[in-house]
Amino acid sequence: ALSKGGWQPFALRTVVLLINMFDADRSGTIGYREFEQLLGSLTRWKEAFVRFDTDRSGTIGWSELAKALATMGYSLNERTLDALARVYQ
Repeated sequence: ALSKGGWQPFALRTVVLLINMFDADRSGTIGYREFEQLLGSLTRWKEAFVRFDTDRSGTIGWSELAKALATMGYSLNERTLDALARVYQ
């Protein structure tokens, strides 16, 4: 049921992580309300990504990522962003 835009399925590891993040009662599954919260979160992340992917290339640079994260309420210092860049680049 969970897929990225364009009907590409998420990796199983990603689905497990998402379920664990939104499984409020720690039952190992998510109910309808938990799924609504998960879907809402994914929608907000996608909207932020699209807003900052100004050239519509399907990618955003590190400075745009920092702005997108700030828009989502995450305040990361430059050192943390640099660590992310080294790990995920």
